[in-house]
Amino acid sequence: MVPMCAACGSVGSSPKQAAQTLFTAMGKGDVATVRKYTYLDKGDKLSDSKLEQGVTDVQVGDETKSDSTGSVNVRFKVAGEQKNLTLDMRKDPDSKQWKADGSQLFVKANADADTVLGGFKIRGEKSPTVLPGTYTARYNGCWYSGTWKEKLTEIGGTHNMTKYRDSLSANDGIKTDGKY
Repeated sequence: MVPMCAACGSVGSSPKQAAQTLFTAMGKGDVATVRKYTYLDKGDKLSDSKLEQGVTDVQVGDETKSDSTGSVNVRFKVAGEQKNLTLDMRKDPDSKQWKADGSQLFVKANADADTVLGGFKIRGEKSPTVLPGTYTARYNGCWYSGTWKEKLTEIGGTHNMTKYRDSLSANDGIKTDGKY
């Protein structure tokens, strides 16, 4: 009788299996699982912002691998936009689990300091790192406020939230403020 390998066939035991688990979690907005299957640069952290819709129509293709590095071809949609990616993977030396380079997958969200993206308040100087997808966004400033859907599709890049200004309405602050 041949003993079974504890990691054989388990989730994350190959680049392809890890990529499938990762993209399933990205589709659901499961940030905890996404964190387990990715690595980020020091000082960078994936935000807990809540997705309205994550990645869809995921097709995990062929993989290539050596002992500690690999890559997987992945096709998917973000907010209806088709994406094709060769995802770089590496095997974590401690857990022996395959992980993806988060800098290829995630989006930096730039917006005014009073903007809330998926329940996460954006602080002016540091743009949050978020999953690609569609979010409910809200701005509530002194004079204007509004809510809208924001599509973040720039995987591995930065999304500037500037088009929302058409969604804003004057609030009581501007209507009644007699200071100016």
